Amino acid sequence: MLAAAAVKETVETQKDKIDAIPLDEAVKEADDLAIKKRDAYTQAIVWTNIPMLVKLCLLKATAAMIGCFSLLALFNAQCFAEYDLMYTISEHLGGKWHNLVRPLGWYAMILLGIATVFLALFQVWAAVSIEAAAFPYWLSVLLTSNISFPSFQRETNKIMESGLLKPLTETEMTQTGGVKGEGGLV
Repeated sequence: MLAAAAVKETVETQKDKIDAIPLDEAVKEADDLAIKKRDAYTQAIVWTNIPMLVKLCLLKATAAMIGCFSLLALFNAQCFAEYDLMYTISEHLGGKWHNLVRPLGWYAMILLGIATVFLALFQVWAAVSIEAAAFPYWLSVLLTSNISFPSFQRETNKIMESGLLKPLTETEMTQTGGVKGEGGLV
């Protein structure tokens, strides 16, 4: 408490000196990029922006999680054997640790695993949808081609507007073979 009070007092009395300290440009750039990525992620996961297949993944994850929690909440005694801190595996579980889990408990754990996999698929989709800047060559080719993929172009327009992806110039395409990362040429 005393340290917090001292820090607060210093911040108030030395405000001009603290404000005069220049910001580290690398840190500021990293913070700005993190804010842009967060905003792009927030925009990407709006329900109306999510493709149907990804929505199905989320719905399946939700259903599996509801099933898991329902089994555990309603049938806890049928899911797991009674086990106390002072029990031993050899004496109370017949020497097999997995005897702690009863058949209904295995179903609950399978449902938890299914929910986890579907949620992981959603998170991978979300990360890939905002990290398209890692693949600017093929993205630039698709954007400049006459091929029309309405949903793809809608998603890439969102990415372009977020500022995470900047189209390559002709010079960059020639010099780098079309590959440019966030921190410069790759």
